Amino acid sequence: MQEPAAAPYRDLATLAIGRIATRVLDPGVTVEITPRPLWEGQRIALTAAGRELVTTNANKLMRELQLIGWHVSAASPRPVGGGDPGWACAVDVLGWSEEQVTRRAELLRQALTGRLASVSFTRRLAAYSAATHLRQLQRPVSAADVEAITQLTVAEIREARLRWPIRLSEVADLDRCSTVPALQRLLAQVTGLEQTVAARCRRHEEVAAAAATDLCELLIADRHGDTGRDLGAAIAAVLAQPLPDDTGSPPPEANPVRSGMERLVAAVVVNRCPADAPAEVPVETEASGERSS
Repeated sequence: MQEPAAAPYRDLATLAIGRIATRVLDPGVTVEITPRPLWEGQRIALTAAGRELVTTNANKLMRELQLIGWHVSAASPRPVGGGDPGWACAVDVLGWSEEQVTRRAELLRQALTGRLASVSFTRRLAAYSAATHLRQLQRPVSAADVEAITQLTVAEIREARLRWPIRLSEVADLDRCSTVPALQRLLAQVTGLEQTVAARCRRHEEVAAAAATDLCELLIADRHGDTGRDLGAAIAAVLAQPLPDDTGSPPPEANPVRSGMERLVAAVVVNRCPADAPAEVPVETEASGERSS
C-alpha cells in the first residue's frame, strides 16, 4: 500500500493511519483510506480474500488506532465481488476518545516505570547479541566489522525490547487538538509523556550501541587472541562498566502523578486546530484490553 502524501491539517490523520496500516496489516489485505477531517470521521476500507483474514486485520487495526487515543468502530464483514468474491470491512475513526487518550497516557507511564526504567538489562542483551554476531565471523574481528555489528545489535534491541519508537514516529506530525478543555489537557499530557518515552528509548539505543562497540574493540585490542576464548572475558568487562544514569529506579518523569514535564507541556503546547473546526464531543468507548509497553 502506498503511504498517503504529506498534506495539510485535514490529511495528517490520514497519513498517520496509512503508516499504522502499513505496519500491522497482513499480506493479502488491501486498504483504502478516505481522507476527511478527523472530526468528520476517517473511513478505512479493508478487503481480503477471506472473511477470517479481513476480520482479524480489522481487529488488529482497531486496537492500534485506539492506542493513539481515537474512538474507533468497525462494521461487520460483508462479501463483495462476483465470481471470485472477497470480503470487505469498514473501520471508522470518529475523533478523540477521552477514555482512549487516558489509556495511552497510562501505557506511556507504564513503559517508563517498566522496561524503560533501567538500561542495565538492555546493555546485557546487547552484549550477548553482539557476541553472537562475533562468533559467526569465525575470524578475528576487524575495524570494518565494528559498525556493522553495532548497527545489527541496535536494530535487534529495537525490535526485541523497544516497542515505542516506531509507534511514536507514525504519529510524530499528528496534531493533538480538541476544543474540549479536558481532552486538550489530556492530549498535552500525552505529548509530554511521548517526548519522555522517546528520549528514554534513545538512551537505551545509545547504551546498546556502546555495549556492542566496546565488545568489538576489546577483541580488536588483542589481535592475537582467540575470539571464542576471549569473548566471555570481554562480555564481563563490558558489563562491569558503570552506568552512572542507571539507578534501577524509574526516571523522574515517570511519576504516576503528573510530572513536571507534563505540566509544562500542558501549559505551553498550542495544539493547532482549524478555525472552522466544530465543537468536539468526548466519546467513551470500550477498551480493547490489549496492553503495550
